Amino acid sequence: LNKKEKEMKKKPIPRPPPLPTCWPPQVVNGKNVGGDDLNGNVGAAFGMPSDGGGRGALLGALLGGRGGGGRGSGGPLAFLRRKSGTMFKPAVPKLKQLHWDTLESTTGTLWAENPSNIGMSIPEDAFADLAEVFAPAQKKDPSTKSAKDMPGAVGLPGANKNKPVAILDGQKSQNMNIMLAKFGSKTKVSDIIEAIVTLNLASFTLGIVTTMLDFTPAAFTEGGEVESIKTAVNSHGLDKLGKAERYLYELSKIPRVDNYLRVIALVLSIEDIKKQTHRAATVIISAVEEIRGSNRLKLLFQTILKVGNILNQGTKKSGATGFKISSLSKLTQTKSNTGETVLEYLVVRLGREMPDVLDLKADMPSLEEAKFVSFPT
Repeated sequence: LNKKEKEMKKKPIPRPPPLPTCWPPQVVNGKNVGGDDLNGNVGAAFGMPSDGGGRGALLGALLGGRGGGGRGSGGPLAFLRRKSGTMFKPAVPKLKQLHWDTLESTTGTLWAENPSNIGMSIPEDAFADLAEVFAPAQKKDPSTKSAKDMPGAVGLPGANKNKPVAILDGQKSQNMNIMLAKFGSKTKVSDIIEAIVTLNLASFTLGIVTTMLDFTPAAFTEGGEVESIKTAVNSHGLDKLGKAERYLYELSKIPRVDNYLRVIALVLSIEDIKKQTHRAATVIISAVEEIRGSNRLKLLFQTILKVGNILNQGTKKSGATGFKISSLSKLTQTKSNTGETVLEYLVVRLGREMPDVLDLKADMPSLEEAKFVSFPT
């Protein structure tokens, strides 16, 4: 060894300073006091005595945080704290969405009005379980099958030997039989034909004649059904045909039968349309005024808006100030994991907390009649 190496060997190796028993070290009269030794376990692990302090200061200093008697802002493990702190905010859990059509402006609409003078409000905790009920569905085990997924036997109906000969397809025949049933079950096809030829207005209403114009022989020209019926009559006889086929066959024997029906419809329509239109307009006007003035309806719509915004939080459709009437049908499409729709959820909670809000008939007595109104054209 050279001279310098020999001299270094003779010098004592410096030792590092002893570890503090707590962090940060606070020395009073030669002793460590205050700080935190992680409930006394840190000092013991290093074989050092400890006078203790609050919990978590040493760990807090390493993480760059605060604890018992120590403070820190940038310890060697501070990055762990930042990853779980405010710099990384947890994502808002998404619920099952209500796919409604929102309004850009609510000026002049129901949403711009307040449900005043109603003397009621929806409790804040009425929908406390909304997030739980409409949480995302859990993935199902593909190995399990429900009863509806299991294959089952399908029975075939037996043949009816006495079934009438059918020429028209099922949908057309059904529609014609519905029309003929409006004349009464005891009315024969021959009676209907006679009433057309003699222009017997007492046998018809405007609605029936309008439907009959859709089932004249001219409507079946392209399909060739009339010719097929005539062939079937020659082969099987008229009595073997169904009622719809027999009616179309008898109708085809009347020249310009469409004109007969149009004349009947014209005579019937004058007074009938006048009365229907006047009554319908009166009912509709009353119903509209009652709807616009219903405080219960305003409160109900605002409740739906609130629930919908909660379900749509974190999406582009959240924070809506109003929605289109067509969106009400979407209340039956969004379902919870148990199959409960948003509409059912609202009815159950409101029925329990504020049942009077659902009594819309009290505000709209004309609505029951108005829903059956149709303007003749």
